[in-house]
Amino acid sequence: MDLVLFLSLVSGRNPQYLIEEQVRAVPFLARHPVPTLSTGYILIDGGRVTSVEAVSQTRPLPADRPELAAAHATAARLIGMQAIYLDAGSGAPRPVAGDVIAACRAAIPGLTLFVGGGIRTAPQARAARAAGADFVVVGTALEETAGGAGGAADLGALVRAVTE
Repeated sequence: MDLVLFLSLVSGRNPQYLIEEQVRAVPFLARHPVPTLSTGYILIDGGRVTSVEAVSQTRPLPADRPELAAAHATAARLIGMQAIYLDAGSGAPRPVAGDVIAACRAAIPGLTLFVGGGIRTAPQARAARAAGADFVVVGTALEETAGGAGGAADLGALVRAVTE
């Protein structure tokens, strides 16, 4: 089923990305009805400034504070979000840590958990799934292997890792 992740940057404090952009999207969604999944977007420090951080003018949550990420995930659940997306940012040197994923998974039983940013290898994808991710976003791997030698084999290993 196709749907739109209707994101709200709950780890930031910029109202533009908490609600303003979502309000701006309403006329478009009214004209083009598509299912939406209200998703609390939580930016986690992946080791470098990301485009999300620069555009939203917000700081990511510290990578070594799983309890803080879990508190944000819980708050998102309590205000009605249907899913959580933990993101270290495209091309991040390090993906979201397993303890952060596990803490958020424990905080939001029954909600869908997406994890992405910096996931390049099958072992990293497996680790995210083992820690509790329902969906693993591998955009970094796609960006870095596109057209490269061995790219198809690497992507095949990633697909197997996230579907096992």
